Amino acid sequence: MPDPMEHTLKADISRYEAELSDPALPQNVREADERSLAVSKQQLGEHTTNAQLWANLMLAQQNNDRAQVDEAKKQLASFLAKRLGDVQGKKYPTNLSYDAVVALYGQASGGGSMVDRRKHVLFALILAALLPLTIFSYRALRQRKN
Repeated sequence: MPDPMEHTLKADISRYEAELSDPALPQNVREADERSLAVSKQQLGEHTTNAQLWANLMLAQQNNDRAQVDEAKKQLASFLAKRLGDVQGKKYPTNLSYDAVVALYGQASGGGSMVDRRKHVLFALILAALLPLTIFSYRALRQRKN
């Protein structure tokens, strides 16, 4: 299956490399393009590694190979812990378990478990059902008064 993120990053890299090959490129544009090229290459590398690690985990799970699953989770957890640490400006141990890293990502993304989210959705649905009824009742009472 084509990977749109990979395709986009490769296209960006090609575009920056083409622009940088122009000797008449102004210095400020050249510097900006060089920085953008470096960022795009780094993002492509991280994206490729991330995709490969997830694919390794899925393949190990499909094969029902417990040792492979454990190794894939270990490698993925190490990569994700480093990546999250880079984003947050923190340093996480490289030996964190897969479950611990998933929990860290959950906290970083606003926390809350699926149960908490379900409670919020239930509350919103109840509110959406009761609000029209409340407004209708209020209007009916007001019309009775007049």
